[in-house]
Amino acid sequence: MSLKKPARQQVVDSIADRFKTIRIANGYRTDIGAKVYVWKVAPWDPKDLSGMIIRDTTCEIKGQVTQHHDWTLQIEVDALAVGERVSEASRNAEADILKCIGLTPRWTVEALSARMETTSINTEIAVRHEETLMGVVRFRFEVAFRTALFSPEVP
Repeated sequence: MSLKKPARQQVVDSIADRFKTIRIANGYRTDIGAKVYVWKVAPWDPKDLSGMIIRDTTCEIKGQVTQHHDWTLQIEVDALAVGERVSEASRNAEADILKCIGLTPRWTVEALSARMETTSINTEIAVRHEETLMGVVRFRFEVAFRTALFSPEVP
């Protein structure tokens, strides 16, 4: 018997899949979605610095309804942009991620058969100069979802 993925994993997978659509060919400003990683821990290759890392940092039960738990999952996304005009590239990456999140504020995860809702968004941009000039856009947002009571499974 194989177990279904826990709801939290399904949410993270859905977010990663959506961010992979951030491509110029899909009407975005950048191709930042070409390299999407979940919890990347290896250092970035200096020749390959454009992309994003998704981290699901905390998950909290916000309420109990009948036989369900309502969860809030904190997501952090670091998007790295490079180029001669790195601050502009960073703002373009920020705009693309915001657009992608906002396409459907209530995301549907097929396997989850429940809604995910983005409840808050916070961004910051920093430019770093080590060996390569790069911009880092950090997004923090929350996603709400529901599971069965005291279970990683969906209701």
